[in-house]
Amino acid sequence: MRLHHDSPVEALDYFQFGMLAADASGGELAASILSMNQALAYAVMGTADLACDLIDRGRAQFAVAGASDWPGWSGFLHQNGHAGHGRRRPQ
Repeated sequence: MRLHHDSPVEALDYFQFGMLAADASGGELAASILSMNQALAYAVMGTADLACDLIDRGRAQFAVAGASDWPGWSGFLHQNGHAGHGRRRPQ
C-alpha cells in the first residue's frame, strides 16, 4: 500500500475508492477499516483533527458491524479492541 511507502496522499485516493465500494455494499466493517487507514494517512501528514474525526467514524462503523459480519481474517480488529481504545485529541 502506498501509505507504507511514504505516499499518504496517494494512499488516500485508493482508500476513497475503497470507501465508495464499501458504502455501496453496506459493508460497515470494510468502511471501518478504511476509515482507520484514512486516519493513519492523515496523521502521517500531520492533520491530527481530521485523523481523530476519522478514528471516531471508524469506531462508529465498527460498532454498527454485527459480529456475524466479521470474516475470519478480521479477528485482529475485535480481539485487539479496534473500536475500544481511548485516545486524546491533540491540544
